[in-house]
Amino acid sequence: MFTLDVNDSKSAPEDTSILSPTPPRAENRHATRENLSSLGGLAYGGEEPRVLSCEVLDISETGVRVETYVHPVDIPEFVSLTFGGRYYRARRCWVEGNQIGLELIPDEA
Repeated sequence: MFTLDVNDSKSAPEDTSILSPTPPRAENRHATRENLSSLGGLAYGGEEPRVLSCEVLDISETGVRVETYVHPVDIPEFVSLTFGGRYYRARRCWVEGNQIGLELIPDEA
């Protein structure tokens, strides 16, 4: 099973990473990471959908790290990620500056 350190912004009333630099994160990924540079998009919002352009920086069997071109404000826990002509369901695990860690949700058979 995949385990990732979850720094969910719901646990704090405000995102304080805007105010001070975030110390480097400990690596908790168990799957091998592959560097990548691919343009993509994060879609979310339900009734008021939004698409945020991003670059996929690396990928593993279980997740991705993306970087947005603006500070990602109010990214919900569940998003859709598109890149390389594919669509993925994903769960936000952490946000640091303009980078977001996403766990890929496997398709149910």
